Amino acid sequence: MSNEIKPLVSVCCLVYNHGPYLRDCFEGFVKQQTTFPFEILVHDDASTDHSADIIREYTAKYPHLFKPIYQTENQYSKGIRVTNQYQYPRAQGKYIALCEGDDYWTNPDKLQMQVDWLEAHSDYSICCSNAYIQSSTRTLSGARYWKDCDIPIVDMIMGRGCFIQTCTLVFRKSLLDSYPAECKNCHVGDYPLQIWAVLNGKARYFKTKTGVYRRCHQSSWTVTHKQISIDLLMKGIRSELTMLQALDLYSNHRYHPSFIKIQTNFILEEFFFHARVSQKKDLAKVIFSFFPELSKSLSFSQKNDIFIVSHFPFFIYKVKRIISQTLKVVLQPNSRNLFDFYQKIQETIQSS
Repeated sequence: MSNEIKPLVSVCCLVYNHGPYLRDCFEGFVKQQTTFPFEILVHDDASTDHSADIIREYTAKYPHLFKPIYQTENQYSKGIRVTNQYQYPRAQGKYIALCEGDDYWTNPDKLQMQVDWLEAHSDYSICCSNAYIQSSTRTLSGARYWKDCDIPIVDMIMGRGCFIQTCTLVFRKSLLDSYPAECKNCHVGDYPLQIWAVLNGKARYFKTKTGVYRRCHQSSWTVTHKQISIDLLMKGIRSELTMLQALDLYSNHRYHPSFIKIQTNFILEEFFFHARVSQKKDLAKVIFSFFPELSKSLSFSQKNDIFIVSHFPFFIYKVKRIISQTLKVVLQPNSRNLFDFYQKIQETIQSS
């Protein structure tokens, strides 16, 4: 493959302090076995670790593949949607594949399998696959279906961005030609793209595992999301709700019940996440001041849960720890002694 040959696929890779994981990611790219040319568009958002050095190393080794951008100032912190601003505009491929620097591909036939499908089926706009979900303690399958199949639109709407692992996505670049501003401005990038794709074509799911999605390390979205301020949280919630409302309108309200339900679920999930994990005080008051109409659609049970968590977040956190530790003790064969059981609970209470 030479620089003069236009790539069929553009692989978009965002990097920020992914040094410990970046070689896995890049090796997954270069080991792809394809009958077509592809390019690797890497955007380093002013990493403070050794990520840039690894990017330079692979660019020197594979100059026909890697096309890096090195930022001197972090763009994400300025509110810039990096993929829309820097990655998509320079993509030359007919198709775009996504994989962030802390995730990686495990199947050398990934791109070939997905591109072959899209090339043979012009009515499909996007495809994805099963993947492993890896935390610091375990690796699980992220299977959504147990066979190759089409993804129903409602499943994509209700699943939010967590339904499909971003590192498995391949989609037609032409989807971006009329991509709505509400999608471009959303604080998350993969979720609006997935809905937009299924509203403009079909989505195919492959049961084959093609990659690994890492979560809960220090540079992951899962961790950094815990540290977000209430102001930024509200801004993010607003951008996602605006996106959902715009796509509901675009679809002529064909899936209106799903769009309404996911908006309510989304706000509740954000509330419970930050109230329990980040333990932000007065979060319920802030959320309901921004979205007073939400309370009208809540059940009595949901309102009761919100009241308890918003008024007693530390109490809920402690109870959860006690229950978690208690279950661990109960499930251990060598901890059946009641005295040991009682001691374990006391230790948990004192350390909480």
